[in-house]
Amino acid sequence: MASYWWLTALLTGFVNAGYIYVNQIYKMNGMLLMLYRGFVVALIMLPAVLLSAPITDWRFYLFCILQGGIIAFNDYRFFRATKAFGAEVSGSIHPLSVSLMFVLWLLVTPSQLWYFAEHYWRFAAVVLCLGGIIAAVLRLRNAKASRRALGYLLPVLVVLACGDIVNKKAMQYGAENLFSAVVYYSFITGIVCGLCSLAVYLHRRRPLAPVFEKRNLLRGSVVAVMVIVLMIFKNVSMYLTPNPAYVSAIILLYPLWIMGGDNIYLKLTGRKGGYATVSPNLLILLVCSVIGLILLNR
Repeated sequence: MASYWWLTALLTGFVNAGYIYVNQIYKMNGMLLMLYRGFVVALIMLPAVLLSAPITDWRFYLFCILQGGIIAFNDYRFFRATKAFGAEVSGSIHPLSVSLMFVLWLLVTPSQLWYFAEHYWRFAAVVLCLGGIIAAVLRLRNAKASRRALGYLLPVLVVLACGDIVNKKAMQYGAENLFSAVVYYSFITGIVCGLCSLAVYLHRRRPLAPVFEKRNLLRGSVVAVMVIVLMIFKNVSMYLTPNPAYVSAIILLYPLWIMGGDNIYLKLTGRKGGYATVSPNLLILLVCSVIGLILLNR
C-alpha cells in the first residue's frame, strides 16, 4: 500500500487542477473564498466527525490546529501578493518550497538522513529527480518574480514547506485510524482557517452581506467539496509517502493537467485559443523525473 503514494499524489494534482480552474471561472473575491474554504468545509465534514472515533493522540489535534493557521496565512499572503505583483509569483514559490521541504524533512527525520548517508547514490538520484521536476515546472509556468516579490513571499516559502511537513506529521500521529484522521483533519483545519480568515475579513471592514448571497454560497459550496476531495487524496498520500516533498513535487504537475484539459476542450468544441504546446523535451524531462522518483521510493 505504501508504494502507491504517487497514485494518490497524482489524483491530488488532478483535483487541484480542477479546483484552480473552477476558481478562475468563478473569479470570487479571495478573502470571501477563504471563508467558504474554511467554514463550509467544516460544516460538510461535521456529520462525519460525529460518526467517527476520535484520535487519541493529542499531538494530532495540535498539528491540525497549526495547519489550519498555516493555510490561512499562506492563502492570505498569496492573495495580497497576487494583487501587488501578479499571479505568476506563486508559480515560482511553490516549486522552490519543495527543495526546502525535502531538506527540512530529513532534519526532522534523522533515520532517513542516515539512510541517505549510507546510500549516497540513491540520495543523488532523488535530488536529480526532484530538481528535474522543479526545473520543468518552472519552465512550464514561465514563472518569473522580482526580488521584491520573492522578498515579500519569503515567509510563505518557509511556511509552505513547513505546512506539508505539519500535514505529514498530523497523519503520522493519526495513524491509529486513517479514516478518522482525514475526517478530523479536514474539520479542524476548516474551522481554524475559517476563523482566521473571518478575523482578517472583519478587520478589513468587508461587508458580510455577500457572504450569505445565494450565488456565492452555491459557488463556495462547490469549492468546499473540491477542497475536501483534494484533502482526502493528499492526506492519504502524505500518510503513505516517505518524504512530503515527493508528494508536493507530483502535485506540482497540475498546470500540465490544466493546459492539456483546456486544449482538449477547445479542440473538441472547435474554438480557438488555449495554451501553447508544451515542448517535447520538457515533457520527457518531467516524465523521466517523475518515474525515477517513483521507482526510487518503492
